Amino acid sequence: MAWQAGREARTREEARLFAGATAYMTLEKMVLVSNGRLSWAVVDSIVDLANGDPMRVVARILGREKSPDAR
Repeated sequence: MAWQAGREARTREEARLFAGATAYMTLEKMVLVSNGRLSWAVVDSIVDLANGDPMRVVARILGREKSPDAR
């Protein structure tokens, strides 16, 4: 999101403000404002890694676990 903010900004100051704002966004908000660039499967994987469960990420990559699309 911060990288995209840098591309969309017209000035360095605007890019810095955009990047700073993304630091305070929830993952849900990031998915909603990303225009499809950030999927729920990626967010689920981030949460699984943060919770110390990397095997769920592996299972998701291998297609053994489906990520719920509707939230």
